[in-house]
Amino acid sequence: MSDPKRHHILPRTYLDGFSTPDGLVPCFNKSSRKSFKTSSLNAGVRKDFNTVNHSDGRKDRKTIEDFYGIVETDFPKMIAEADSPPVSPQAHDFFVQFAIRQKMRTPRAKENLGYLMKQFQSAGMLEHFQDTFSDEERDLLIAAQDGDDAAIGQIGLRVSGHYGMAIAAQLEEMGFVFMPVSCGKGLITCDDPVVIFGLSGDDHNSSVTMPLPSARKILLLPLTSKTLMYGDTGMKDASGMVSYHRSASLDVGTVRRINQILAVHAEEQLIADLKSNRELSDKVLRLHLTVQKRGKLQVNRLFSDTFIEVARRIERQLFPPNYFRS
Repeated sequence: MSDPKRHHILPRTYLDGFSTPDGLVPCFNKSSRKSFKTSSLNAGVRKDFNTVNHSDGRKDRKTIEDFYGIVETDFPKMIAEADSPPVSPQAHDFFVQFAIRQKMRTPRAKENLGYLMKQFQSAGMLEHFQDTFSDEERDLLIAAQDGDDAAIGQIGLRVSGHYGMAIAAQLEEMGFVFMPVSCGKGLITCDDPVVIFGLSGDDHNSSVTMPLPSARKILLLPLTSKTLMYGDTGMKDASGMVSYHRSASLDVGTVRRINQILAVHAEEQLIADLKSNRELSDKVLRLHLTVQKRGKLQVNRLFSDTFIEVARRIERQLFPPNYFRS
């Protein structure tokens, strides 16, 4: 049997947590502004997305796909723990690993890493690392410099492990809680569901680019439509974990703001039923038009108040007053 060509950018078992009562996954394309439903088997699929193409014509469709597929089997069991605390150290570590792998496997990461390596090569910044590249990878870098999009994608795929280590370093500094939704509104997700951003010391600025080491870093990751994984460098204890607070849950205002952040952060596709959520649908359209007119960095600035408000709403439930300002 040949290895599958259809590769998911979101695990099927993860998508099941956002399905509607009919068992289908609601999707919304930001560019076409079209809504549709499909099965988790067909949602977020790209042909040969994780395939390594070798110079002799061989296609390795298995190695990277298997690396990401490790989380598929255990995800339902671990989600059951997150939904019914206490969360075991094993489940805690599983979701940290899930966040790292999910950040690595996004189309945005693959493309950005490829272009970054192309720029480094053009600037002569990779000369001291030439011995770390295989002959195939050096040939891909040359082709990437000539504008070969396929070569750029392949370079991005091959160096994604380095990006994963950078993400792991950020998450290592965080403590985590798993917060249930306490209202009728559910969380949405998207094709890039792991949002990591930094807050400055005065909480007046935020960034979804790589935060400065001195910044307080926050992670938002909807695990299902009813459970959020929240990470914060301000609440890590000696064991790296935070005990679950049963009184800490997400009200409608917090869920609405998190969904807006996910809508902005999505590269192309939201996992959300926008036909029944007119408020969010209008917000997504306005923000998408703003991205086209002003660029993504401008949208990040416009949305900094939303990031800050989410962090403040959650910290009010988890911590004593002025915990982060003492």
